[in-house]
Order: sequence, then structure tokens, then C-alpha cells
Amino acid sequence: MNLTLRKTRAGITSLIFFTTMLLLAVPAMPQTPTGPCNDQSPRNLNMELSRTGPPQQGFDYNFVSGAELVKPLDADHVEYQRIVLELCDRHYHRPVENVQGCEGEKAQSSAGAEKKSGPAGASTLGPWVEVHNVYAAAVDRTGDCSTGHDHDLKCCAKPPFVVLGYVAEIDQQDHIPTGVNFAEWTGSATSETATGCNTTPARWRFTLGCDTRLTPATLERTVGGKPHPARSVQGPNLVSTDLTFVGPSYMTAVCRRVSTQPIPDEAAAQRICPGVCKWPLNRFNGTWSNSGGVGLCGCCPLQRPQQ
Repeated sequence: MNLTLRKTRAGITSLIFFTTMLLLAVPAMPQTPTGPCNDQSPRNLNMELSRTGPPQQGFDYNFVSGAELVKPLDADHVEYQRIVLELCDRHYHRPVENVQGCEGEKAQSSAGAEKKSGPAGASTLGPWVEVHNVYAAAVDRTGDCSTGHDHDLKCCAKPPFVVLGYVAEIDQQDHIPTGVNFAEWTGSATSETATGCNTTPARWRFTLGCDTRLTPATLERTVGGKPHPARSVQGPNLVSTDLTFVGPSYMTAVCRRVSTQPIPDEAAAQRICPGVCKWPLNRFNGTWSNSGGVGLCGCCPLQRPQQ
């Protein structure tokens, strides 16, 4: 019998076993979407925190932060990456694109809705619109770009491009609260393309909330232009892995309970829950309970790395 060959085979078997166990011990990390179409917008911002299923990319926030990456300076300028960007386009979509779960946010126009008139002619308004203010490092001011702001982004001449967005319900009176909670992510423009993939990159800062109300007159005066169609929400394999909740309550706002085996006591929770809280809800916040025969662990996103 060839003892050398036998020892070699045994060594290989041990190495394979050790490598397999090592890989299983490594925690799941974010998987950057691959292929020609990634970092797409719009996306689902409605995290449905009542869910108790496993953490999911594209359905949970990836990070939280108390500091915004995009800082508005005035109505026409923002600061991003220490660069002052200038307003290059302003328009609105009907129905909304980035969904939050506002009641009726994707409703289509109805015969009894208000009418909007403007340079593009009259059209019927649905109950909700999504407003986009777009900023760029350089802005074209010639030709059509010399007047107005709704020019299908063609006046945005030089990146980086930043989109400040919010949703508003068309109503009889204006109500414009000051936003304190935001979603930020790496995304794209939302105009449709022949390939179905929009390759124009954009950093997004979206004001969260369903309380803004605008009259048709205010929408006409402050935004103007024509209603743009809504691009479909992009799937979880097409959106970025840096969706960040920014706001005063960032440490708890997008945590949720994730189900697992029954948890008998605190010691068991400390043993079980860190393994249940996987990407993108990697942080066990120390809370746990039992309900309906299952254990529930409080899981939260990590804080966003310094940028």
C-alpha cells in the first residue's frame, strides 16, 4: 500500500474541510450588484418595519447616519464632496417614483382631479407628485437652457450630479413642513432608455415623509414644466448597497424585529441574536422577545462609514 499517497489524500480532505468551515464562519457581507446595470433609481424606501423575515438587500436600509452627505446651501446650490453644485434642472413626476408607503402615492389621474396649465398645455393631475431638483458642477445656459429649468437634464453639463427629491400631495391648501429625515443613496437618473439601464449617475438625497401639500398654483409657480412619467421601482439586484437613513433618530428609526427560534433568556439572546442580525441589519441592538412561538431579535443597520 502506498502510505505516502494515503497521507496526501488525508491531508487534502482535511484542508477542504477546514476551508469549508472557515468560509461558513465568515459573516455575510454586502454584495455589489454585478453586470452592466446597477446603482439604478428609483427604489423602494418603504421598509415595512413590521416585517419579521430575514434581512434583505433592497428591502432594508444598509446604513444609518446623523450627518448628511449633501448639504443644501440655498434654493439654487448644494455642497457635495466639498464642491458647490448649481441647480440645472427642476421637474416633477406623476405618479411618484420612489415609493414610501404614502396612501394613494401611485394612484393615477382621475376625471375629477385638478387641472394644470402651463407651457406644455393642460393635463390632469393625480393626487401625488414627486419633485426633483437636480444640481451639477457646471450648467449650460445657452439655447433652451437660458429659460426655465425643465429641460430633461440636458442643461446639466458636468458631474457630479445630485438629486434632491420629495413627494407632495396636490391639495386645496399648501402645507410645506421642514424635513428632518432623509434617505441618501448612490443611484441614477430615472429617464427611461432603450436598453432599460440608465447610465447617468446621481447622488440622491430624498426627504422622507407624506405630509407635504401643494396647490396646483404653487406647483406651477415653484416647479412648472410638464409632468414626467414615473420609471418603475428597480429590483433589489439593481439598486446600490449604500441606502442610508439620515435623521435625529437614526440609531433606532429603521431597526426591526427578525424572527428566530424561541429565546428562553438573556444569555440565549446574546448567543442567538448576533447570528440572526445579518447584512444589511448587522447590529443586534440588545432587545429581544418571544411572540407566537418564535423569538424576535432587534436588528439594525450599521453606521455609515466616514466619507
